[in-house]
Amino acid sequence: MSEKTVIYFSGGSMLGVFGAGVVTHLEEADVYKDISAVYGTSAGAFIGAYFLSRQTKLGSSIFYEDLTHDFISIPSFCIGVTQRLWGHVVGKMPWKNLRDAFDVDYLMNVAKKTKPLDVGKIETNPIPLYVKLFNITDRKIEYVDARQVGVFHALRATVQLLPYTHTPEHIGEKNYMDAGNIETIGLATLRTRHPHEKIVLVLSGETRRKRWRRAWKRYIEGKIMSYMFGRDLFDFYKKADKDVESDILFAQSDPKILVVAPPRNNSALSRTTNPKVLKVTYAMGIGAGKSIVGFIEG
Repeated sequence: MSEKTVIYFSGGSMLGVFGAGVVTHLEEADVYKDISAVYGTSAGAFIGAYFLSRQTKLGSSIFYEDLTHDFISIPSFCIGVTQRLWGHVVGKMPWKNLRDAFDVDYLMNVAKKTKPLDVGKIETNPIPLYVKLFNITDRKIEYVDARQVGVFHALRATVQLLPYTHTPEHIGEKNYMDAGNIETIGLATLRTRHPHEKIVLVLSGETRRKRWRRAWKRYIEGKIMSYMFGRDLFDFYKKADKDVESDILFAQSDPKILVVAPPRNNSALSRTTNPKVLKVTYAMGIGAGKSIVGFIEG
Protein backbone atom coordinates (compact mmCIF):
# COMPACT_ATOMS: atom_id res chain seq x y z
CA MET A 1 0.00 0.00 0.00
CA SER A 2 1.21 3.52 -0.81
CA GLU A 3 1.84 6.03 1.95
CA LYS A 4 -0.91 8.44 2.88
CA THR A 5 -0.56 12.11 1.92
CA VAL A 6 -1.25 15.35 3.75
CA ILE A 7 -2.16 18.40 1.68
CA TYR A 8 -1.64 21.98 2.84
CA PHE A 9 -3.19 24.94 0.99
CA SER A 10 -1.73 28.37 1.72
CA GLY A 11 -3.73 31.58 1.49
CA GLY A 12 -3.32 34.38 -1.00
CA SER A 13 -6.80 35.86 -1.48
CA MET A 14 -7.65 35.74 -5.19
CA LEU A 15 -4.51 33.70 -5.89
CA GLY A 16 -6.37 30.89 -4.20
CA VAL A 17 -7.86 30.24 -7.64
CA PHE A 18 -4.65 28.31 -8.42
CA GLY A 19 -5.30 25.91 -5.55
CA ALA A 20 -8.92 25.69 -6.69
CA GLY A 21 -7.65 24.37 -10.00
CA VAL A 22 -5.46 21.86 -8.18
CA VAL A 23 -8.36 20.39 -6.19
CA THR A 24 -10.58 20.28 -9.28
CA HIS A 25 -8.16 17.78 -10.80
CA LEU A 26 -7.64 15.93 -7.53
CA GLU A 27 -11.38 15.38 -7.18
CA GLU A 28 -11.61 14.14 -10.77
CA ALA A 29 -8.72 11.75 -10.07
CA ASP A 30 -10.53 10.57 -6.90
CA VAL A 31 -7.45 10.60 -4.67
CA TYR A 32 -9.41 10.68 -1.42
CA LYS A 33 -8.42 7.17 -0.31
CA ASP A 34 -4.78 8.30 -0.27
CA ILE A 35 -5.36 11.51 1.75
CA SER A 36 -5.04 11.46 5.54
CA ALA A 37 -5.62 15.17 6.29
CA VAL A 38 -6.22 18.52 4.63
CA TYR A 39 -4.85 21.78 6.04
CA GLY A 40 -5.59 25.30 4.92
CA THR A 41 -5.42 28.94 5.84
CA SER A 42 -7.52 31.79 4.46
CA ALA A 43 -8.46 31.02 0.82
CA GLY A 44 -6.70 27.69 1.24
CA ALA A 45 -9.17 26.63 3.93
CA PHE A 46 -12.10 27.29 1.59
CA ILE A 47 -10.37 25.32 -1.15
CA GLY A 48 -9.87 22.41 1.23
CA ALA A 49 -13.50 22.58 2.35
CA TYR A 50 -14.95 22.42 -1.16
CA PHE A 51 -12.51 19.61 -1.96
CA LEU A 52 -13.68 17.50 0.98
CA SER A 53 -17.33 18.14 0.14
CA ARG A 54 -16.59 17.09 -3.47
CA GLN A 55 -17.82 20.41 -4.84
CA THR A 56 -14.57 21.69 -6.34
CA LYS A 57 -16.01 23.09 -9.57
CA LEU A 58 -18.68 24.96 -7.64
CA GLY A 59 -16.15 26.30 -5.13
CA SER A 60 -13.67 27.25 -7.85
CA SER A 61 -16.24 29.33 -9.70
CA ILE A 62 -16.56 31.59 -6.64
CA PHE A 63 -13.17 33.12 -7.47
CA TYR A 64 -13.93 34.14 -11.06
CA GLU A 65 -17.70 34.67 -10.79
CA ASP A 66 -18.52 35.98 -7.30
CA LEU A 67 -15.35 37.53 -5.85
CA THR A 68 -14.69 39.65 -8.92
CA HIS A 69 -17.15 42.17 -7.49
CA ASP A 70 -18.34 43.31 -4.05
CA PHE A 71 -15.53 41.55 -2.17
CA ILE A 72 -12.27 43.48 -2.57
CA SER A 73 -12.27 47.27 -2.22
CA ILE A 74 -9.05 49.14 -2.92
CA PRO A 75 -10.56 52.49 -1.79
CA SER A 76 -11.65 50.90 1.49
CA PHE A 77 -8.17 49.45 1.88
CA CYS A 78 -6.58 52.90 1.52
CA ILE A 79 -9.11 54.50 3.86
CA GLY A 80 -8.74 51.68 6.35
CA VAL A 81 -4.95 51.99 6.51
CA THR A 82 -5.29 55.76 7.06
CA GLN A 83 -7.84 55.17 9.82
CA ARG A 84 -5.62 52.68 11.61
CA LEU A 85 -2.58 54.97 11.44
CA TRP A 86 -4.69 57.96 12.48
CA GLY A 87 -5.99 55.96 15.41
CA HIS A 88 -2.44 55.28 16.57
CA VAL A 89 -1.13 58.83 16.21
CA VAL A 90 -4.15 60.97 17.11
CA GLY A 91 -6.59 58.77 18.98
CA LYS A 92 -8.56 55.59 18.45
CA MET A 93 -11.25 55.67 15.80
CA PRO A 94 -14.65 54.25 16.75
CA TRP A 95 -14.28 50.53 16.09
CA LYS A 96 -17.52 50.28 14.12
CA ASN A 97 -16.35 53.01 11.71
CA LEU A 98 -13.19 51.25 10.52
CA ARG A 99 -13.20 50.35 6.82
CA ASP A 100 -12.06 46.94 5.60
CA ALA A 101 -10.37 45.89 2.37
CA PHE A 102 -12.41 42.65 2.23
CA ASP A 103 -16.13 42.12 2.77
CA VAL A 104 -16.15 38.98 4.92
CA ASP A 105 -19.94 38.97 5.23
CA TYR A 106 -20.30 38.90 1.44
CA LEU A 107 -17.92 35.95 1.11
CA MET A 108 -19.67 33.97 3.83
CA ASN A 109 -23.06 34.64 2.22
CA VAL A 110 -21.74 33.22 -1.05
CA ALA A 111 -20.47 30.07 0.70
CA LYS A 112 -23.74 29.62 2.62
CA LYS A 113 -26.39 30.64 0.09
CA THR A 114 -25.20 31.51 -3.40
CA LYS A 115 -22.94 28.48 -3.85
CA PRO A 116 -23.67 26.54 -0.68
CA LEU A 117 -20.91 24.44 0.78
CA ASP A 118 -22.19 21.01 1.84
CA VAL A 119 -21.08 21.22 5.45
CA GLY A 120 -22.58 17.82 6.28
CA LYS A 121 -20.14 16.04 3.98
CA ILE A 122 -17.23 17.70 5.76
CA GLU A 123 -18.52 16.98 9.24
CA THR A 124 -18.94 13.27 8.45
CA ASN A 125 -15.78 12.96 6.37
CA PRO A 126 -13.07 10.73 7.86
CA ILE A 127 -10.50 13.12 6.38
CA PRO A 128 -10.16 16.08 8.78
CA LEU A 129 -10.01 19.70 7.66
CA TYR A 130 -7.59 21.61 9.87
CA VAL A 131 -7.98 25.36 9.59
CA LYS A 132 -4.85 27.24 10.54
CA LEU A 133 -5.63 30.21 12.79
CA PHE A 134 -3.79 32.69 14.96
CA ASN A 135 -5.11 32.85 18.51
CA ILE A 136 -4.80 36.56 19.27
CA THR A 137 -5.77 36.05 22.90
CA ASP A 138 -2.98 33.57 23.66
CA ARG A 139 -0.59 34.72 20.92
CA LYS A 140 -0.15 31.33 19.24
CA ILE A 141 -0.94 29.49 16.03
CA GLU A 142 -3.52 26.72 16.26
CA TYR A 143 -4.80 24.06 13.86
CA VAL A 144 -8.53 23.90 14.47
CA ASP A 145 -10.51 20.85 13.37
CA ALA A 146 -13.42 22.42 11.48
CA ARG A 147 -15.60 19.42 12.31
CA GLN A 148 -15.28 20.20 16.01
CA VAL A 149 -15.90 23.97 16.11
CA GLY A 150 -18.28 24.28 13.16
CA VAL A 151 -17.15 24.53 9.54
CA PHE A 152 -18.49 28.02 8.83
CA HIS A 153 -17.24 29.26 12.20
CA ALA A 154 -13.71 28.11 11.37
CA LEU A 155 -13.87 29.46 7.82
CA ARG A 156 -15.07 32.86 8.95
CA ALA A 157 -12.18 33.05 11.41
CA THR A 158 -9.60 32.27 8.73
CA VAL A 159 -10.83 35.04 6.42
CA GLN A 160 -10.50 37.67 9.12
CA LEU A 161 -7.39 38.94 7.35
CA LEU A 162 -6.28 41.42 9.97
CA PRO A 163 -5.17 44.20 9.59
CA TYR A 164 -7.07 44.31 6.25
CA THR A 165 -10.20 43.54 8.29
CA HIS A 166 -10.58 44.56 11.91
CA THR A 167 -12.91 42.11 13.69
CA PRO A 168 -11.45 38.88 15.10
CA GLU A 169 -13.69 35.82 15.25
CA HIS A 170 -14.69 34.48 18.66
CA ILE A 171 -14.32 30.73 19.16
CA GLY A 172 -15.08 29.85 22.74
CA GLU A 173 -13.54 32.57 24.87
CA LYS A 174 -10.67 33.30 22.47
CA ASN A 175 -10.22 35.69 19.54
CA TYR A 176 -8.95 34.28 16.25
CA MET A 177 -7.78 35.55 12.88
CA ASP A 178 -6.08 34.26 9.73
CA ALA A 179 -2.58 32.93 10.43
CA GLY A 180 -1.26 33.11 6.88
CA ASN A 181 0.52 36.46 7.17
CA ILE A 182 2.22 35.34 10.37
CA GLU A 183 3.25 31.88 9.19
CA THR A 184 2.83 31.11 5.50
CA ILE A 185 3.63 27.38 5.71
CA GLY A 186 4.71 26.05 9.10
CA LEU A 187 6.41 22.97 7.71
CA ALA A 188 8.00 21.92 11.01
CA THR A 189 4.57 21.58 12.59
CA LEU A 190 3.22 19.58 9.65
CA ARG A 191 6.18 17.21 9.75
CA THR A 192 5.85 16.77 13.53
CA ARG A 193 2.15 15.99 13.22
CA HIS A 194 2.70 13.66 10.26
CA PRO A 195 6.22 12.20 10.55
CA HIS A 196 5.70 9.25 8.20
CA GLU A 197 3.45 10.68 5.52
CA LYS A 198 3.98 12.50 2.27
CA ILE A 199 3.25 16.21 2.30
CA VAL A 200 2.02 18.35 -0.58
CA LEU A 201 2.35 22.13 -0.18
CA VAL A 202 0.09 24.08 -2.54
CA LEU A 203 1.36 27.65 -2.36
CA SER A 204 0.13 30.90 -3.84
CA GLY A 205 2.22 33.22 -5.97
CA GLU A 206 2.72 35.50 -2.97
CA THR A 207 5.65 33.32 -1.90
CA ARG A 208 7.46 34.25 -5.11
CA ARG A 209 7.56 37.96 -4.43
CA LYS A 210 11.01 39.47 -4.27
CA ARG A 211 12.26 39.11 -0.75
CA TRP A 212 12.48 42.85 -0.09
CA ARG A 213 8.83 43.26 -1.17
CA ARG A 214 7.68 40.46 1.11
CA ALA A 215 9.71 41.86 3.99
CA TRP A 216 8.33 45.36 3.47
CA LYS A 217 4.75 44.03 3.32
CA ARG A 218 5.24 42.09 6.57
CA TYR A 219 6.80 45.15 8.22
CA ILE A 220 3.80 47.36 7.42
CA GLU A 221 1.31 44.68 8.46
CA GLY A 222 3.19 44.07 11.70
CA LYS A 223 3.31 47.75 12.57
CA ILE A 224 -0.40 48.26 12.01
CA MET A 225 -1.23 45.12 13.99
CA SER A 226 0.97 46.31 16.83
CA TYR A 227 -1.00 49.55 16.91
CA MET A 228 -4.31 47.65 16.95
CA PHE A 229 -3.62 44.70 19.26
CA GLY A 230 -0.30 45.21 21.05
CA ARG A 231 3.35 45.87 20.30
CA ASP A 232 4.45 42.26 20.72
CA LEU A 233 2.59 41.24 17.55
CA PHE A 234 5.20 43.00 15.44
CA ASP A 235 7.73 40.28 16.28
CA PHE A 236 5.48 37.59 14.77
CA TYR A 237 5.35 39.42 11.45
CA LYS A 238 9.04 40.29 11.46
CA LYS A 239 10.18 36.66 11.34
CA ALA A 240 7.48 35.45 8.94
CA ASP A 241 9.49 36.11 5.77
CA LYS A 242 12.54 34.16 6.94
CA ASP A 243 10.30 31.25 7.89
CA VAL A 244 8.94 31.04 4.33
CA GLU A 245 12.43 30.85 2.87
CA SER A 246 13.61 28.15 5.27
CA ASP A 247 10.45 26.08 4.84
CA ILE A 248 10.74 26.03 1.06
CA LEU A 249 14.44 25.12 1.18
CA PHE A 250 13.72 22.28 3.60
CA ALA A 251 10.82 21.04 1.49
CA GLN A 252 12.94 20.95 -1.65
CA SER A 253 15.51 18.76 0.12
CA ASP A 254 12.96 16.16 1.25
CA PRO A 255 11.76 13.67 -1.41
CA LYS A 256 8.59 13.06 0.59
CA ILE A 257 7.51 16.70 0.23
CA LEU A 258 6.16 18.20 -2.99
CA VAL A 259 5.93 21.98 -3.41
CA VAL A 260 3.49 23.27 -6.01
CA ALA A 261 3.04 26.94 -6.91
CA PRO A 262 1.86 29.00 -9.91
CA PRO A 263 4.46 29.21 -12.69
CA ARG A 264 6.36 32.45 -13.10
CA ASN A 265 4.30 33.45 -16.13
CA ASN A 266 1.19 33.64 -13.97
CA SER A 267 -0.13 37.19 -14.09
CA ALA A 268 -2.76 36.98 -11.34
CA LEU A 269 -2.21 38.82 -8.07
CA SER A 270 -3.89 38.54 -4.69
CA ARG A 271 -6.13 41.50 -5.63
CA THR A 272 -6.90 40.47 -9.25
CA THR A 273 -10.59 40.62 -10.15
CA ASN A 274 -10.36 40.08 -13.92
CA PRO A 275 -12.23 36.81 -14.62
CA LYS A 276 -10.16 36.01 -17.71
CA VAL A 277 -6.88 36.30 -15.81
CA LEU A 278 -8.23 34.24 -12.92
CA LYS A 279 -9.42 31.48 -15.25
CA VAL A 280 -5.92 31.23 -16.74
CA THR A 281 -4.45 30.76 -13.25
CA TYR A 282 -7.21 28.24 -12.50
CA ALA A 283 -6.17 26.23 -15.58
CA MET A 284 -2.57 26.35 -14.36
CA GLY A 285 -3.76 24.80 -11.10
CA ILE A 286 -5.51 21.99 -12.95
CA GLY A 287 -2.25 21.25 -14.75
CA ALA A 288 -0.32 21.25 -11.48
CA GLY A 289 -2.87 18.84 -10.02
CA LYS A 290 -1.68 16.20 -12.46
CA SER A 291 1.81 16.23 -10.98
CA ILE A 292 0.33 15.93 -7.49
CA VAL A 293 -1.62 12.81 -8.46
CA GLY A 294 1.61 11.24 -9.71
CA PHE A 295 3.34 12.10 -6.42
CA ILE A 296 0.47 10.74 -4.31
CA GLU A 297 0.23 7.48 -6.22
CA GLY A 298 3.96 7.03 -6.74
